[in-house]
Amino acid sequence: MFRFENQEIFYLALIFPFVYALIWVINSKRRKKLLKNFGTNVLVERLLENVMPVFRRTKGIFIGIGIFFILLAMAKPQKGTGVEEIKKEGHDIFVAIDVSESMNAQDVTPSRLEKAKYEIRNFIENLKGDRIGIIAFAGVSFVQSPLTLDYGAAKLFLDVLEVGSISETGTDLAGAIEATLDALTRDSSPAHKALILVTDGETHDAETLEWAEKARDEGLKIFTVGMGSGKGVPIPEYDIRGRSKGYKKDKNGNVVITKLDESTLREIGEITDGKYFRGENNLSFEEIYKEITKLESTELGSRKYTNFDEKYQIPLSIGLFFLLIEVLIPLTIRRKKTRKLGQLYQ
Repeated sequence: MFRFENQEIFYLALIFPFVYALIWVINSKRRKKLLKNFGTNVLVERLLENVMPVFRRTKGIFIGIGIFFILLAMAKPQKGTGVEEIKKEGHDIFVAIDVSESMNAQDVTPSRLEKAKYEIRNFIENLKGDRIGIIAFAGVSFVQSPLTLDYGAAKLFLDVLEVGSISETGTDLAGAIEATLDALTRDSSPAHKALILVTDGETHDAETLEWAEKARDEGLKIFTVGMGSGKGVPIPEYDIRGRSKGYKKDKNGNVVITKLDESTLREIGEITDGKYFRGENNLSFEEIYKEITKLESTELGSRKYTNFDEKYQIPLSIGLFFLLIEVLIPLTIRRKKTRKLGQLYQ
């Protein structure tokens, strides 16, 4: 297998002969015009009688050839010498993030959701060959980002998540687990995969623990992160410009209080052989990642690479050779017979 690493320079080398030939023709016409305006044909011939046109053309051709091969050398020609297969192993990790209104609560600085996003971003940056996917949920759930090794793309999907991203209100923990199992089933077996469930846990869905048992049966371990404190706090509300407009109220005009529900989250972790983590201001996903790395890793794919040897030395040597020869070729020769200066005007 043969290739040029710098494709742009290679294409430049391909069009160079045509450009050089065009410049040659233009300069030749310009030179003839200048000589014609300089004096009579006899005078010009006598002045240039020591100039060898063949040598001049040869020098021009050698310069063009030299530049062409130097451009080829700059394009870095490479020859493939073998194929190496590299296998990548890691874990498939989904992060399900609660974007319900209660995640606006500020018992965690600056808010439950913003703190969670900050820690998840750091978590993604510290991954080592694991695939990451993101699920957003409130009253319903959807896959925001499928499993990927493109951590930059995953962080972009994470950044756009906001409270209100899902119009249907509520905290559908069962739906988040179901969406994870569905995504893993389409991609591969859920065995030895992990789900990090980030929420304040306020749910009244009786199916949540049933789906946790299904996750356990499928081999999916769930690590729950309870965002918030055990103390009840109000839920801030904001207008479309992000300005505060007070706190959320119920139909009777009473301020709605949100409180972290740890019991359900602990039970989900216990059912699936995962673990529960308290998401307060000192939250760090480092401990969660340590727990995930204890799981058996699986082959997430393999890549084949061809080893390439640099071959730029060959065209570079050819180019320098032609440029050196061009320097050694004289433009004029000394003739034995010379004319007197006065004879030039006869």
